[in-house]
Amino acid sequence: MLQFIVHKTNIIRCSGENIAPVEVEAVLQSHDPVPGIVCAYDATQLDATSDPTTCRLKLLWDSSRVGVAFTFSKFCGSLIADGRLLVPT
Repeated sequence: MLQFIVHKTNIIRCSGENIAPVEVEAVLQSHDPVPGIVCAYDATQLDATSDPTTCRLKLLWDSSRVGVAFTFSKFCGSLIADGRLLVPT
């Protein structure tokens, strides 16, 4: 669950409109997660391709190939930290 930690008096000003953080939180939580794919690449090695002028990162892991279902909120991006994939729910 996404939750904003702010003072009740905080207001976001955008194009002359005053928006309360609670309104933003409600909109973000109203959207359903969407299906997606998680891939891990090795940024130190490149895969060979038929065209020598084209480079491609080496794929290490693909969630769709191992049968792992992955859903995410497209408005709250995932984060990779310390070798872990952190996904807001």
